[in-house]
Amino acid sequence: MKPSPCHRPLAVLRLEIGLQQKEMADAVGCPVSTLQSLELGRRNLTEEMAVQVSNATNVHLGWLLNGDPNAPIIDQEGNPYDPVQFEVAQGNLLMPKSSMSQDMEEAMIDFHAADLIVRFRKCFLQAGRSGRWQLFVWRVSKVFDQTEEECKRADADTGARERFKARYLRALRKETEEAERILYEKRLAISTPPKASRRTRKK
Repeated sequence: MKPSPCHRPLAVLRLEIGLQQKEMADAVGCPVSTLQSLELGRRNLTEEMAVQVSNATNVHLGWLLNGDPNAPIIDQEGNPYDPVQFEVAQGNLLMPKSSMSQDMEEAMIDFHAADLIVRFRKCFLQAGRSGRWQLFVWRVSKVFDQTEEECKRADADTGARERFKARYLRALRKETEEAERILYEKRLAISTPPKASRRTRKK
């Protein structure tokens, strides 16, 4: 049985925008055959390709990488996706890179950095309450060490810089979900009364 292309976020996004496969492939910058393979699940969506799609359509990178076609589509700011975002993204790609002022670029960096700091602090507090803050610090430190090395190598390689960004966000999201799971299990253990022992029942 031929798999439905709508089982892949990329196909869901394309249909939401209202493009044919060739139009989407041209917009993203890949062969039509590659797009078809991605939509049918014959090929996995790599981090590099996900970054290309995100830049070309203004869709949220995390939405693409999570791989859930039933999740609501969101844009790069986390808002509900509007097909108009595709036209905005395509217009931005046509603009020379120098047209973005340094102040605008720094403002974007500050926005994302602030969001990550808030999430990090929340997870740190959760890990502390569950008595696993040392493990959380160790795991996050590993992520920072790895991505710091990649960042150094990415200065002369735009593609590597994009891979670094995607991998860092994925790793940080994974650590955040793990911290939230630990906190949930801790709360569940506290709210569940302990079972009576056999010795207690005999008395």
